[in-house]
Amino acid sequence: MKKSIGILLGAVFCAGWIAGIVFSQGTGSLWTFPVELKVDFGVSGKPPWTGVLKVDGKTTPKDAVSLVFPVQSGKVCSSLHDVLGIGGVLTDATQNLWWICAVNGSRKVSAYQTRLKPGDRVEWSYRRETKEDQAPKRRKP
Repeated sequence: MKKSIGILLGAVFCAGWIAGIVFSQGTGSLWTFPVELKVDFGVSGKPPWTGVLKVDGKTTPKDAVSLVFPVQSGKVCSSLHDVLGIGGVLTDATQNLWWICAVNGSRKVSAYQTRLKPGDRVEWSYRRETKEDQAPKRRKP
């Protein structure tokens, strides 16, 4: 009797362990990893925030910041998924103030499509857009 209970418990443990590995590898929901998040509120006067978050493989830069601050979404430039505001600080086209996102120092990311990876550094900054921020213009042939 004791032997069969031990075998049953062992089988249940192994099945749970295997299911956990398959689930975490397949969806990224159980497997979490740290990413660094920095939010600079710039000229708004709110103090900056820096911290480390535990996220999964489905998390985007927009998802990450929304774990800490309320995020308002809507069409800013070209998509309804754009970030209108973070923590109550809204973009202001008349003042040329925008929420700008970078991952590992690169702005060549989509705030709502790029999937974060272990160790990524996500930076959100509220600032005036400069010529360096804009995409380079093509030369006419």
